[in-house]
Amino acid sequence: MQNQDFNDDKEDAREIGAGHSVTALYEIIPAGIESDVKIPSIDDLKYQKPNITANLINTNELMQVKLRYKDPNSATSQLITRSILDQNTSLQAASPNLRFSSAVAMFGMVLRNSEYKGQANFDRVLQLANPAKGDDLLQQISL
Repeated sequence: MQNQDFNDDKEDAREIGAGHSVTALYEIIPAGIESDVKIPSIDDLKYQKPNITANLINTNELMQVKLRYKDPNSATSQLITRSILDQNTSLQAASPNLRFSSAVAMFGMVLRNSEYKGQANFDRVLQLANPAKGDDLLQQISL
């Protein structure tokens, strides 16, 4: 979905059904950090307001998530906005699903030599993916 379509109820954003889950990966650019990443302006962004760094000094707020949803019998979406707090945990403490998803995203950036890959390389991908890959259920089936 294009950023400018987020508030447009006529745009289809690929629904997530009841009981389903989705993993979304985002790169976070902390407030006050200079970056050459072009961020489109759709809604006022909480962390791009003037003097925002001073307002966040005494908080562990990491980012804000916005989600739009429609009740089954409604034509108008509702907005949910939540702040995500920094739990001061490492990626190694994250769930295996998140670690494996992160490794897949890192692999993609390394494959295409993305300008955003940072220090990522194939060895780091394997270091992150192998402990998080889980059980291969196909190997457990006896024929």
